Amino acid sequence: MATHQITYCPAMPAFSILKTEPHLSKVQWPVSATFEADGAHGTGIAFGDYSRMQTNTRKLCGIRRLPTPTWAMDDAMLRNVLIRFMEERAMGAKNKKWRTQFKGPGRWRERLERAKTRIMETRAQKIIVLDRFCEEYVTVKQGTDRKRIKQLESEIETLDTYLRTTKNDGGAAILAAIVCLYYRTCLDSVGVGMELGLKSPHVRQILYRMNKVAESLGYPVHSRAWGPKKSGNVKPE
Repeated sequence: MATHQITYCPAMPAFSILKTEPHLSKVQWPVSATFEADGAHGTGIAFGDYSRMQTNTRKLCGIRRLPTPTWAMDDAMLRNVLIRFMEERAMGAKNKKWRTQFKGPGRWRERLERAKTRIMETRAQKIIVLDRFCEEYVTVKQGTDRKRIKQLESEIETLDTYLRTTKNDGGAAILAAIVCLYYRTCLDSVGVGMELGLKSPHVRQILYRMNKVAESLGYPVHSRAWGPKKSGNVKPE
């Protein structure tokens, strides 16, 4: 009697006849549990807790016109760009004397701490300036000088954002979060701003400036025909 070998193929959706069959993803829901060898493991959130929570949905950015720059995906390059950005923020981009210090491998911690210290030292003076602008704004608000009122509003917002983002570590964590959320998590500038409490134009300005810093370090950066001086709207790579 002849025998025939039977091969069992896994079930597949009939794309040519039916719609794609639904499937379960590995996304963990707020109220869920997983069963492993040592027992069940949950998130610690009950349905009663979840009913009092707020749910936010973030759409990922679609396909971008230019590829993601290499420095944003490489930890070592990102560290170098972030430290140089912090140094330029602390000591000024045109002042190159500070670049002669702390050279050599393994000195990046000292460079970062120096930039943080310098930024934290300048916060006291900026707070004084902010208070002076606020006092002037209250006085000018009662008059009719709309041009000065608009200038003060812009200055106050800029200083307030600077002081808020440099409060703990000079802004290093915020900078790293912007790059990771935008390039590695694929959020757009609006989504990044909502996650970090920033405005989307500020997020785009930071990314544009970090790309310019990366370019000055010799890292490959895809150029654009526009810029902040031409369009008035800063966009990242």
